[in-house]
Amino acid sequence: MKSTFYNITIFLGGCFISTLSFFILFLIEYSEETFVLNSSVSLIDSLRLTAYCLFIALVEEFVFRYLFLKKWIKHKQKKFTGRVVSLGLISSIIFGFLHLNLNEFPLMQINLVFSGISLFFATYLFRNVSIAIGMHFSWNFIQGVIFPFEGSGSEFDNILVLQSGVNINPEASQFMFVTFFVEIILIWAFVKIK
Repeated sequence: MKSTFYNITIFLGGCFISTLSFFILFLIEYSEETFVLNSSVSLIDSLRLTAYCLFIALVEEFVFRYLFLKKWIKHKQKKFTGRVVSLGLISSIIFGFLHLNLNEFPLMQINLVFSGISLFFATYLFRNVSIAIGMHFSWNFIQGVIFPFEGSGSEFDNILVLQSGVNINPEASQFMFVTFFVEIILIWAFVKIK
C-alpha cells in the first residue's frame, strides 16, 4: 500500500513538473494566440484521448527509461557511472528520432532529445519510472487533449481550438530549451523535498 501511494505521489509530482514547464513555454510563445472552447468535443472523446495519452506515456517510458535503467531501479544503491550517462544519451537520442518530423527537423528532434534527457534524469534520481510517466502523460494531455497542438492525440477533437486555425507544435518551439531547464530544476527540487 505504501509503495502504491508513493508511486501515485511521484506520478503526480511528474504531472506538476511538466504542467509548470508547459505553462512557462505557453506564456513565452503562445499567450498572444486566441483559443476558444470547442463545443463539439464530447466527454467520451476526451476520456478516450486521455487514456490514449496515458497509454503512450506508459509504453514509451517503459521502453526508453525503465528498460534502460532497470538495474538502477531495482538496486537503488547502485552507483552513478559513465554507463548511466551513456544509456541516458542513447535512449534520449532514440526517443528524439522516434518522433521524426521532417517538417520540423532538426529542431523538434533536438528538443525531444533534451526532453528524453529530462525524463531519464527524473527516472534515475527517483529510481522510479512513475515520475517520467507523469511528466510524459501530462505533456501529452495538455498538448493533445486540452490544446490543439501537434503531438500525441492531435488528430482528435480538443477541448480548446485555436481561433486562427494554424497548426502549432510546441515540441518544435525555439523556446523549448526553457522547459528543459525548468524541468531539471523542478526535478532536483522535488528530490530535495522528498
